[in-house]
Amino acid sequence: MGVPETTLGRPETQRLEYRLDWLTVAITAVVAQAIVSLTLKEPALNIWCADINFFLLLVAAGVTTRNAILNQQAIQLFWAFLAAAYWVWALPPCVWFYYTVLHGREPNILLMTFPWFFHIVLMIAAMAARPHLKVPTQRPYAVTLNFLIVLFLLIFAYAYLLFPYGYLPGFPAVMRRWASMYSGENLILLIVLGLLAVKSQRPWKTIYWHLLGASTLYAVASEVAHLVFASNGRFTDGWVAVPL
Repeated sequence: MGVPETTLGRPETQRLEYRLDWLTVAITAVVAQAIVSLTLKEPALNIWCADINFFLLLVAAGVTTRNAILNQQAIQLFWAFLAAAYWVWALPPCVWFYYTVLHGREPNILLMTFPWFFHIVLMIAAMAARPHLKVPTQRPYAVTLNFLIVLFLLIFAYAYLLFPYGYLPGFPAVMRRWASMYSGENLILLIVLGLLAVKSQRPWKTIYWHLLGASTLYAVASEVAHLVFASNGRFTDGWVAVPL
């Protein structure tokens, strides 16, 4: 299965420049997050953390969208699902800003949690595309079926466990209920990535290991944020958001 030179087959110097570009973005985001964590207090701290989060997600969404356009077949599905995951993931900061900053009230629980929940589903679907398999006759219907099964099971769990409580009072209690389900969903993603990283060959092995490392870091940071929330009934950004 051919891969355009602009994604995986680029010359070594271009790939090095590409890594340096990503390293610059990452270091800039971490330094910015550290600065606002040291210098700002709520609510300005939460606003700037949301801005940094939103910026990172837009960068990731743009790069993965570009890769989806440049590729074909299973590789295109992989990048397309990842791009969709990042675009969906960028919605919660917008919802939070609309409710909390513009209207001074708690955000809608369903509008906040569903994009977080659904973006993990899309990332699992990207892994189900299995772009590392170099089989020219691979049919996309198998990937579509895998995605639909995962989507059905996880959306059913979401609807059964959380949706009935979305419009009831008690925002912290509902969020704690959602956090436990979100942790399980992240664990599924880590297991799938671990299996793919072990079974695949380079360069996809490297990509899967990077995704596994990033997803593990995010899952741990999410657990810490949920513990902080469970202890005081509210989310507090700052150092908790640095691992993102």
